[in-house]
Amino acid sequence: MMNLIVDKILFTDEIDHNNYFIDLLNKAKGVLNSSELNRISREWQMLLYRQTEKYLAGRSSSITIDKVKQISKSLIYVLSLELKRYEKSNSSWEILQKKSLEAIFDDGLNLIENKKRKLAKKYRKLLSNLLETKNTFYNETITKGIKGFLKLYNGQFQADEIHITADYPVCAELKNSLGIEFMEEYLNCLAAENEFCLNFDSRKVERLLEKLNFDYINTPFNIFEIVLINVIGLRIVDGDIFSLNLDGMQKEQLKKYFHAKSKKQIKQTVGEVIKELSDDLKFNRQYLFICVDKICELISCSFDNVFIADKKDEILIIKQERMENRDFERVTHKLMRVKNKVAVIVEEVRSIDDLMDIISVDILSAEQCLCLVQSLSLEEVAVLSCYYCDEVFLHSENEIMMVRIIDEFYAKLSMEEREIFESIVLKIKKLPCDS
Repeated sequence: MMNLIVDKILFTDEIDHNNYFIDLLNKAKGVLNSSELNRISREWQMLLYRQTEKYLAGRSSSITIDKVKQISKSLIYVLSLELKRYEKSNSSWEILQKKSLEAIFDDGLNLIENKKRKLAKKYRKLLSNLLETKNTFYNETITKGIKGFLKLYNGQFQADEIHITADYPVCAELKNSLGIEFMEEYLNCLAAENEFCLNFDSRKVERLLEKLNFDYINTPFNIFEIVLINVIGLRIVDGDIFSLNLDGMQKEQLKKYFHAKSKKQIKQTVGEVIKELSDDLKFNRQYLFICVDKICELISCSFDNVFIADKKDEILIIKQERMENRDFERVTHKLMRVKNKVAVIVEEVRSIDDLMDIISVDILSAEQCLCLVQSLSLEEVAVLSCYYCDEVFLHSENEIMMVRIIDEFYAKLSMEEREIFESIVLKIKKLPCDS
């Protein structure tokens, strides 16, 4: 039998005293008598010994103090998880008096397994209907990170650990939770945010994100916040909330509207709009109201960064002249160096002729051509369709690809959008197709 050293340091300040089990012990003097406290102390040592033996599994007869501390923290987490079930009924003391720590621990392990099964079920549900986006942090955290947690999580010896970095930030402020409690809370937030965003066409959500003034694909930011804030703005100015498309005038109207309000009034307005939105959208009202303070803070402190106005006037101005040759060369060289080529085009290109020249030199990949079309307004794609109208008269691979991309874009339009598209084409039908 191994010689196990149970160091008194495990019961001192090195343990996190926010832990529920430790809190109970710290307050036990007025409730539990000395014999009960001595029993709990003996049972703790026996339980720690049992778990350490199980961890070693006959592989060794010694263990480091650091590893004993790790196992003890896991034990405390499991005991706390089980005892917290009785917190509301104020019967945690009774459980400590009537049950052994070993029985409480085993019940805690069963609770963890039940939570893990429910978590896996909720995770599968989330994956089955997940918002489509190119944001790396959103996709990696949900499709790989949470999956990794479910695979690695060990309630026996590392119950208080998370094992992964949850790099995608949720809107709600998370509690200082550990282990499976953290992942429960995190996944609940993700599910609520995903449910709200699914009320909108994922292409329109993506187009909204593309208009942000940073590399939205490779930046960790909260998608739900941007969508919700712009929906709130559109509702206030009587815009189409499902378009996710504020224009410049509407943004100025909102700026004046919020500038004239106090923080308290902004909070009241946001709350009222959320109540109104429940008539048209499906979402978790409780979660949105939890997020109200954060949303109001963003509106007050980062107005221009969170209300995203349509940039269509900045992307293509059909009648503008071509840029100078040296400027065009500068832009093309820049496009060859950077990853986010579409952002450069949006920022630099001001005429349709320059845009077509960039497309023709095959700098853009197929995915980037698709992203470019998705970043344009319906009107702009309609204009482009007049130039990319027949593969016979086109030469480069990208030009031919644009015909197909625009055809696919048109095929996905609603009847109303098709009518707008076709009316624009008719207005500019005198413009010749490129040959």
